[in-house]
Amino acid sequence: MIVRRLQAVALFLGPVTFAASPFFWNDGHYGVTGGMLIALSMVPWVYGFLGEYDRLREHMPTLSGLWLLVLLAGMFGSISFGLQGSSRRHSEW
Repeated sequence: MIVRRLQAVALFLGPVTFAASPFFWNDGHYGVTGGMLIALSMVPWVYGFLGEYDRLREHMPTLSGLWLLVLLAGMFGSISFGLQGSSRRHSEW
């Protein structure tokens, strides 16, 4: 029961952290802080989605396996997007 609540809270904290990242733009690009917020927001977001995966796996195992693959690819893509923005801005200094 506690794990499900933590996953529900994580599904709230992940998007909120991600939504805070545009406030740290520098000249139309993500700064170091904004890029790190994007990368760090993936941790609670993926933790929450893994709880949804567990519930979906019982009813649709094949579809949930494909969904997990897309989830992990999206996580790595979002992290690289955030780190690219922070490293691009850092290299211009």
